[in-house]
Amino acid sequence: FGPSGQGKALNLSFAHARGELIGEMEADDIRPPRAFATLRAALAANPAWDCATSEVRLIGWPRPGMERWIEWQNAQHTSRAMEKGRFLEIPALRGAGLYRRAALAAVATADGAAGGRTGADAAALPYRDLWVVNGQVADCADAADPLYARPERAAMRPSGWWPVDADFWQRWFLAGLTAGKVRSPLYLWRQYPAQSTRVHARCSLAQLRACKVHFLLAAGGVARGRPVQVWGTGETLKAWIEDLQRTMVCWDGAGLQGASGGG
Repeated sequence: FGPSGQGKALNLSFAHARGELIGEMEADDIRPPRAFATLRAALAANPAWDCATSEVRLIGWPRPGMERWIEWQNAQHTSRAMEKGRFLEIPALRGAGLYRRAALAAVATADGAAGGRTGADAAALPYRDLWVVNGQVADCADAADPLYARPERAAMRPSGWWPVDADFWQRWFLAGLTAGKVRSPLYLWRQYPAQSTRVHARCSLAQLRACKVHFLLAAGGVARGRPVQVWGTGETLKAWIEDLQRTMVCWDGAGLQGASGGG
């Protein structure tokens, strides 16, 4: 259903994996030798961590803006820093991590809706792949119910669509999970002009802002039921206020009324 490939592949791989530690590898990226062994050792040395990520190095086509982002991301070493930092930017590359199976099962039930996902199917779907299909936000990584048609899932539809990594880390920390970061670049992220991070609509600043707004206001979110003060200037301030107001007024639990987008 829909355009998903990434989310479906991740969920299918998780369903077939048998180990207690789960890692992944993008086909066009690189890891140095013994990267997974280093992450495994970090988890063994830090039993309170639910996952171990690492610093990242860019290869192929680095640009100053991306270099600045990765420099910031690499500086988010503690779980608390990453938890707070997710409302600024994606605090770690999901692909750079090694995850405890039980933690991925827990993140599968956290989606920002009252009550969250439940049942055996939830534990098999730690990844969402959000698109707008025929005017509705759909989770195209959920083959059984991508349009949230089942009555028990109707109130779980997100208020928008955004990248898999942004959604993953928001739900990770919403579930109360922790993360640590190895202070070594154990993931080499290939850059090129046409990569989706740079050119796809759901990776735009507007969609990333919509993701942050959703999880600020969602069930369990830090701004849920609290007064919100927005500081900023110019168009950035205007955009944040508009998104906050739109989500508070128009998100009826079944998605934003009048949602629009591609897919």
